[in-house]
Amino acid sequence: MAFILAIIGGLVYSTTDSYKEYAAHSNGNPAFQINFTPDCDEGARKSGYALSLKKVVLLKQRNLDGTVGDICRD
Repeated sequence: MAFILAIIGGLVYSTTDSYKEYAAHSNGNPAFQINFTPDCDEGARKSGYALSLKKVVLLKQRNLDGTVGDICRD
């Protein structure tokens, strides 16, 4: 049941403006690294687009070469 609710929540969230803005800045790589980066406002910066929930970034999209760059750096 929780899995179904997570899928529905993801589908609903993917229609929000903030997700659409993130998708526009994405590099298209489906690989992510789990992180915990607090105090990060949502928005575009030199290190990429930060999609944060209550100013916390939990996932960082990997670069096309597999590396993970800075998180929330201007």
